[in-house]
Amino acid sequence: MSFKGIQHTAPMATFTKAFCITATLLLLSALSHAESADLNVRYPEDNAADNERAASGRYVRALLKLAIRYSDKPHELQPVTVGTIPESRSQLYLKSGRYDVHWLMTSAENEAQLLPVRIPIYKGLIGWRLFFIKSGDSTHFSKSMSATSLKGLRACLGHDWPDVQILKNAGYSIATPVSNAHIYDVLQQGRCDYFPRSVLEVWNEYGAARKRNLMVEPHLAMRYPAAYYFFVSPNKPGLAKSLEQGLRAAIDDGSFDTLFYKYFYSDIARAHLSHRNVITVENALFHEQLHDSEYKKLWFDVEDLDRISAKSSVVPLN
Repeated sequence: MSFKGIQHTAPMATFTKAFCITATLLLLSALSHAESADLNVRYPEDNAADNERAASGRYVRALLKLAIRYSDKPHELQPVTVGTIPESRSQLYLKSGRYDVHWLMTSAENEAQLLPVRIPIYKGLIGWRLFFIKSGDSTHFSKSMSATSLKGLRACLGHDWPDVQILKNAGYSIATPVSNAHIYDVLQQGRCDYFPRSVLEVWNEYGAARKRNLMVEPHLAMRYPAAYYFFVSPNKPGLAKSLEQGLRAAIDDGSFDTLFYKYFYSDIARAHLSHRNVITVENALFHEQLHDSEYKKLWFDVEDLDRISAKSSVVPLN
């Protein structure tokens, strides 16, 4: 009887061993697939972008590639085609997992709902603003203009932009058109007095503005703490960590600044920021706390231009 029992046990042992091997292989395959999927980095690509957004998009994609190259994981970028969408919708797409990362202006809501990589990808220059104004209104502005005087005029902004709350909290008057696409028309019609645009945006938009008899005001600039970050889906904490690691490595060896000024040196220099009256606006929504050494590494300062060697020529205003 015991001999026959052994004969019956052998096939069972073989079956059990085969089952375990098969289960292990399936588990390893599933883990490999999951790891491979986790290494895919989906980002939105706007196939309807105008020239200004397309140029900015090229820089951000190049920076994203740089961060991944310097990170600890072999991530693969995968574009997800989208139309032109507001940032509020992109927040929803990130939360739902339609894509994994997008570059958005930081806000309390974005930081609460998503995973921020707290490195300002535009070095804070999104908060350095020049003004589009009507060509006939230049006498309303002067280099000696104070913040109090500027608050007596109406700034024109997109209704869903984070800047709206920043300026309202600081006591500025705001006009918010229903459609962001019509802001130039609203300004041209006199329903607002000036349209603040980032130093990195204003020159790409200048041609379209000039057709509406608008100009870049030559004496003033506005500055408030603001930043675009890479925001990552809440489902991808590992990606957020990899991006921060990669960006910091690129900052430390200088490749971040090399890439940034390759794209934006000419626009910054053309603004002649050191010759403008810079009106500082407090941003009560911005909670970034930085030591001096950290600030100098991550954020733009006017003195930076003196230390940068660039072949770009400086174009006169207007």
